[in-house]
Amino acid sequence: MEYGLSLLIWEEAEAVQLLSHIVRPSTSLYSTLLQHCLQHRALDQAKLVHSHTRVSGFEPGLFLCNRFINLYAKCGSFLDAQTVFEEMPERDLCSWNTMISGYAKVGKIGEARKLFDEMPQRDNFS
Repeated sequence: MEYGLSLLIWEEAEAVQLLSHIVRPSTSLYSTLLQHCLQHRALDQAKLVHSHTRVSGFEPGLFLCNRFINLYAKCGSFLDAQTVFEEMPERDLCSWNTMISGYAKVGKIGEARKLFDEMPQRDNFS
């Protein structure tokens, strides 16, 4: 129901207002809202969704943190992406690769290389 509801009422402001009416938003709801924010390049609304996770005490976990990093990087908000990355208690290859790729795509090769060198493990895509 949460997924269908979020799709039906998508308007940038309305989607975020939806969160105030749901007692316990789920990871899937936050993920769906972030996907819409990314599709519409609605950075301000994504920041409101992110803020909601913090004020509500919701623990976003690895999956949602990676979604936030991806969204912020693709919308050009590298400071926000970096903040999420640095605050993550646990990172996986997706976290590292998303940050490195985001920096490289906008020509921040030094930052990309620095993160690459700090990566604790790499795969064939790193």
